[in-house]
Amino acid sequence: MNKMDKTERIYIRLDKETRDKFYKVCEDKHINKSDLIRSWIKDYIEKEGK
Repeated sequence: MNKMDKTERIYIRLDKETRDKFYKVCEDKHINKSDLIRSWIKDYIEKEGK
């Protein structure tokens, strides 16, 4: 999948503290936040067999 294929968005609400901690961990580990969330979603889909 290339970047042009990623056209859909999911919006979520987080409290500021959780969001800030997530951003900080990703920054410290040099992890792209969107890539990480996409991998969590794909893993969940595989686990649930859908």
